[in-house]
Amino acid sequence: MVSCALALVLLLDASFSIRDADWRLQVEGHAAALEDHRIHSAIVSGGPVAVTALAFSDGVTLMVPWRIIADASHAMLVAHELRGAQRGPVSGTRLGEALFAGMAALADAPCEADGRVIDLVTDGEADAEPAGRARVYAEVQGIRINALGVGSAAAADWLREHAATADGFVMHAEGWETFAGALRRKMTLEIAGR
Repeated sequence: MVSCALALVLLLDASFSIRDADWRLQVEGHAAALEDHRIHSAIVSGGPVAVTALAFSDGVTLMVPWRIIADASHAMLVAHELRGAQRGPVSGTRLGEALFAGMAALADAPCEADGRVIDLVTDGEADAEPAGRARVYAEVQGIRINALGVGSAAAADWLREHAATADGFVMHAEGWETFAGALRRKMTLEIAGR
């Protein structure tokens, strides 16, 4: 199996609280981050990154299967694939189950990764007990969970308390209109700071 610097699972919130227009902004924000030259520079200097994307609600929908990004052209292809992906069923916010699905995906990563990260985006809170169990399991497995809360500051506070691992971090975007910039900073930190 090939080596890579990072295996990264992108978890996008597809629950009923996300309007269609906000879903498009969420997808576009992820795609734009993958097209950013700072991300490309970090990948070229630090080594290949394996990426997959999942949409979560009551269940999990695969948006983009594992892809290895070694340069800008690879990143552009993944961004294009992400824009064309299906949202999947729209229902509740089963965050704990989504985090466990992210960890299962990491077990199937196509490379031996130096670091393993779940990049979570959501606009709300969920059942704290399953999320807490997932966080504990991730820490035991050496998986880092970073999160971006969108909307009220309470969303970011909840993620910090219940979802992000001790070595992870939480960022906040006041709305989907400011989401893209926050996500770009977040992914740059994840890839450049690995």
